Amino acid sequence: MQLIRCAFPGSFESPGYIEELKTKREPAKLLEEEKPETTENLARFIVEGLKRGEQHIPYGCLGQRISSTNHKVGCDAGDDSKGSSGGGVFE
Repeated sequence: MQLIRCAFPGSFESPGYIEELKTKREPAKLLEEEKPETTENLARFIVEGLKRGEQHIPYGCLGQRISSTNHKVGCDAGDDSKGSSGGGVFE
């Protein structure tokens, strides 16, 4: 049996992200208030989640919102926790 695994990274630093910011509307900016993660930290976090056998690997507030099936996931403004395990692995 094969498993499908999915990562929900939220915002991360990339040339595409910089380009996206040029045309992003204000409501979208409000959803993505957290600082974008570096690609290196994000990649390490995803690999660690895969090693732990996680099927869904959300990172940051936006990633948690995207991966939520009940659409009731909230993130406190002061909460900078990363991922589904409570705290960031690479903070």
